[in-house]
Amino acid sequence: MGALSGAVQWWDESQLRFLVLASLGIQYFLTFFAGGRKYSVPSWFRFVIWLSYLGSDALAIYALATLFNRRGKRPSSNGGRDLEVLWAPFLLMHLGGQIFITAYNIEDNELWRRHIVTALSQVAVALYVFCKSWSLSADDKLLAAAILVFIPGILKCFGKPWGLKWPETVSQRSILGQFAHNKRHNKLMSFATRLRCNDLLDQHWSMESCHSAKNITKLVRIHVQQGWKAYITDAESYLEFNDIRGQWTLEHEGCHGRLNWSLEKPFDESILLWHIATDLCFHLASTSPASSQPCREMSNYMMHLLVANPEMLITGSRRSLFTIAYKELEAILKEDQDDALMEESKIAKQVIYKVKSAQDTSTKESFIYDAWVLAQGLIDLGDKKMWDVIQGVWLEMMCFSAGRCRGFLHAKALGSGGEYLSYVWLTLAYSGMETFPERLQRTKKLNFSAERRKHLRTGGHDIPSPSANSHSTEEEITAAPPASQGDCTVEIVVSPKQ
Repeated sequence: MGALSGAVQWWDESQLRFLVLASLGIQYFLTFFAGGRKYSVPSWFRFVIWLSYLGSDALAIYALATLFNRRGKRPSSNGGRDLEVLWAPFLLMHLGGQIFITAYNIEDNELWRRHIVTALSQVAVALYVFCKSWSLSADDKLLAAAILVFIPGILKCFGKPWGLKWPETVSQRSILGQFAHNKRHNKLMSFATRLRCNDLLDQHWSMESCHSAKNITKLVRIHVQQGWKAYITDAESYLEFNDIRGQWTLEHEGCHGRLNWSLEKPFDESILLWHIATDLCFHLASTSPASSQPCREMSNYMMHLLVANPEMLITGSRRSLFTIAYKELEAILKEDQDDALMEESKIAKQVIYKVKSAQDTSTKESFIYDAWVLAQGLIDLGDKKMWDVIQGVWLEMMCFSAGRCRGFLHAKALGSGGEYLSYVWLTLAYSGMETFPERLQRTKKLNFSAERRKHLRTGGHDIPSPSANSHSTEEEITAAPPASQGDCTVEIVVSPKQ
């Protein structure tokens, strides 16, 4: 019994140390491996991450409870006891979780209000344990240190529910930028090509994100306000406004006839054409006004969606279009030296030179050539009008895409940091624009002609009988005898009438 009581006493003395070290170990594990859940990893490893994510809070709370229960068991003059109380603010930081795993799944994002209540309770418990366990005879320097640790601990706890809002940054990707990047890292890309993983590298490469979310959102709000004032007059025009993807801007600026062909293509192809054309216009324009910057940022963001998140761009978007256009760019510039094509501006000018002088059919039937034709039409408008048109088209395209993205995808994107398109989606929804569920519930009144009604009522079988003067070229359709029950084929015999 003496050995058992000694073991129990030893555990009482060392329990808090083990709990704090275990909590710290889980935090380190999540720091290094929590990001692995976004990739294809073994199910057991994903289970360990999930278990660590759920167990981290429970372990920290249990450690706080142990710290609270230890109060009064030691003399207040014990220096070690005062140091133990300092674990309260550190455990509060552990409760704040990791910035790499703010939410584990979609359900966590939907419970952000509950996370706020949880954060309030965690902060209150930590402060209560600290106040009840703190000795009045403790050193004031320890108290100052505890306060300094409590401040980031409290901020970290509320950082989790705050992280379930939308991002402030706008992701960027440019086909010319990626081409220049690959040229600057030619040896690495050659090695990746030999390993047949160059497409994987291209897919995960992206430009540095811009911090223009508020500015672009302001442009979206202005676009919607102008729509309510100048476009929407009745229910029909309201639905029409939600379906435009650049046509209003072209019509308003008087260039619908010259440039509308670029918007009559599938949406993902139009995105690709306008993205390349925007870059060409930027590098060839005589001046670059302030309005050109948001145009390029919206262009690069929509290209980012096409490559990294095509389903959010619009259902059925083809990521392969980017690869096709990139290979066309490589084919056009294959004879040029690598050293001369490490800057986007030089690439743009060389592409235009090659496309203008191209004689082969393959070049003239490429995305790059169509983009140059579009860019040429834009440049002919003059710098100011050109950027007004480009900005208006990109705003309409972005709103078109946001309005057709399912809410599930917006929530799912939060697991990987969120998408700026969700900002646009919320802006449209709160501005009274049509949402995706409302679009699916649309009804349209069909006005049938008298002939069409007759055709539908007869089931399409109102075939006129042949007249006496019918020619021998008319055909008679004779069905074969019914097949047996086990035979699932029907033979149709078509023979000219004798």
